[in-house]
Amino acid sequence: MRITLLAVSVGLALLGVLRAEESVKAQEKPGGLKVGVVDVLSLLENYEKSKALEKKLEERYGHEEVDLKKLQEEIGDLEGQFKIAGEAAKGEIRLKIREKEGTFKVRRDNLQETLANQHRLYTEEVYNDIKEAVAFYGKDHGYDIVLKKSAFDDPDHRQLQMEMVSNVVLFNRPDMDITTEVLNLLNARYRQAGSNKKE
Repeated sequence: MRITLLAVSVGLALLGVLRAEESVKAQEKPGGLKVGVVDVLSLLENYEKSKALEKKLEERYGHEEVDLKKLQEEIGDLEGQFKIAGEAAKGEIRLKIREKEGTFKVRRDNLQETLANQHRLYTEEVYNDIKEAVAFYGKDHGYDIVLKKSAFDDPDHRQLQMEMVSNVVLFNRPDMDITTEVLNLLNARYRQAGSNKKE
């Protein structure tokens, strides 16, 4: 079990949240609409706040994963002992295995639930930042509409299906993509917020 924020384990939940609305890019037509496109997955992966929140989860809960791995190894050792033990000792070893398996299941389930809740909260926080940055950039640069696209670099079958369902943009000219501009705005705001806290 690996702790990740906004990587595919923020996976289904993440795309579920992102699907509802999203971001931006732009093209100008004389007398027409100015339209923009934003790659939401790219923003999520490269936004410095996303990386900081992921690191925070790893620092806070990483030791619990290590403890679970050790407990799993202890269970494996006991199972090895059970195979070679005499009949008199097997009953006691079996009880120890069941006890540790019960402990492992409770701790694993609690950790998974905690991580899922933290991922949801962090995803909402980051997604709200993205929406605000897209709206600000769009208004500031005269965009009428900003559309989203969510493209995996090398999608597996499940990711490809999610992309097919969630993508709004199937094609856009490269000059319509404002992902980099929005990302720069997001990161500048994040750094500024960090500087203000230190003062």
